[in-house]
Amino acid sequence: MKVKFLITIIFLSAALSGIAQKTSSLVGTWKMTSGTIAFGDSTTKYDMTQMESMKIVTPTHFAVFSKSTSTGDVGHAGAGTVKVEANNYTEIITYSTGTGNKYPMIAKFTYELNGDHWHIKGGYDKYIFDEIWQRVK
Repeated sequence: MKVKFLITIIFLSAALSGIAQKTSSLVGTWKMTSGTIAFGDSTTKYDMTQMESMKIVTPTHFAVFSKSTSTGDVGHAGAGTVKVEANNYTEIITYSTGTGNKYPMIAKFTYELNGDHWHIKGGYDKYIFDEIWQRVK
């Protein structure tokens, strides 16, 4: 009886430590406050008066979407799994608007978290994003 109890405690502890390791301070809902996208020699600043972007991060997944502030039309949406290690944040994109996408797309970022502000920089292929997100409370 004591052996079964001990084995149960060991397995439960292992499971809970696995969950705790996946929990990140990035988990939550975020709204973009500013950003740029670079492609080759061209860099474009996001016009935050014309668009709103939200990102939801769980311990294992993410979803992001942008919409026009004037029409409400969705301009972009994507989702997939996420990995967070030290100051590296990786999105493994398996769903996205647009055509001709080859999945999975791997977007790798470095990040800084200062209170409720999250700064990410990185991207995939030839696209480089530099974005600041604010936690939604």
